[in-house]
Amino acid sequence: MSKSLNIVRKAVEIVFCKGIHRVEYRNIELIDKNEAYLFMANHVSWADAVFLVAKIPNLNTMAKSELFEYPLLKPILKFANAFPVYRGKKDFKSLLHSVNILTKKKESLLIFPEGTRRAKEKGERARNGATVIAALSRVKVVPVHITEKFGFFSKVICTFGKPQNIQLSKEDISNKELLTLETERIMKIIYDMKEE
Repeated sequence: MSKSLNIVRKAVEIVFCKGIHRVEYRNIELIDKNEAYLFMANHVSWADAVFLVAKIPNLNTMAKSELFEYPLLKPILKFANAFPVYRGKKDFKSLLHSVNILTKKKESLLIFPEGTRRAKEKGERARNGATVIAALSRVKVVPVHITEKFGFFSKVICTFGKPQNIQLSKEDISNKELLTLETERIMKIIYDMKEE
């Protein structure tokens, strides 16, 4: 991580995660800072990625391509190691870039498999893209649950699960049924960590 990005990350953690919000990180000791992981989290608000980028070093984020259309937002996203994914079609470029981040750069990646905020409330199922990336890269998946409802100055809990070995081979990625079952397994772990 560059020195300037590290300074910004620390500033965001202090101002945004401790000032505007009161973010508590649970089980973060399960994370080896020297290892690259694929973080898979539920998606609640635009702030989800900020909470995690502020705390996890060398974290890249997959973000919907529409966000990069805003002139003021685009340089901020790129500075924060975010890259676009084009939803609604097979985006092989983003897929390959994701695998390279994990295997060649040896850096971590954050993906919201649900693709949209509060997908569970809307009855929408998580997409299989993150599971494909995990199967291809062979890195461990870290399930993350983020408090599902929060406001400014309220407590937000980010709970990290035990790193998971993906239960698919590279050959299994052509089997949609197996992909869906594995995606559902990870999503169940995420929502089972919901705080009482």
